[in-house]
Amino acid sequence: MLVAEGLLEVGEDGSTLQRAEGGSEFAGHLSLLARTLLQTLERYFITIAVLAKNGSGSLTRAELEQLCILTAQRISLLHEFEAPEFYDRSLFKGFIATLRQLGYLGTDEDGRLVFDEGLDEIDRHARWILNKEIRHGISRAAPQALAGLSGE
Repeated sequence: MLVAEGLLEVGEDGSTLQRAEGGSEFAGHLSLLARTLLQTLERYFITIAVLAKNGSGSLTRAELEQLCILTAQRISLLHEFEAPEFYDRSLFKGFIATLRQLGYLGTDEDGRLVFDEGLDEIDRHARWILNKEIRHGISRAAPQALAGLSGE
């Protein structure tokens, strides 16, 4: 669809995509689309960063959601932007459910979320999409489990 709209072009080798020529109307539209999606992608990376920082088998779903919200709120304060949807629980809940449906997350007998190196694949993809400063900022802001977080 992005190719059909002129926002991306098929590379000469036929197997890669490239953006439209810089300065063109199509490049501007692609840039606008990217900025629109950035907060969503950041929110997804927050979830991955919190899971990675805490490790497999250490968090329940409710604890993960709470830590993701705390991380998003920290980032929002650091960057001085007020966008309540950035730390909306239902958006994190939906992404966590998707990770479970796709098999990236499972649940152990104690109700804790477990994952394997498949989650590393998502992290590697994030490196292509999010710049280094954003990734490192999220990783630094992501907390480890806090005593007293409410369970399920």
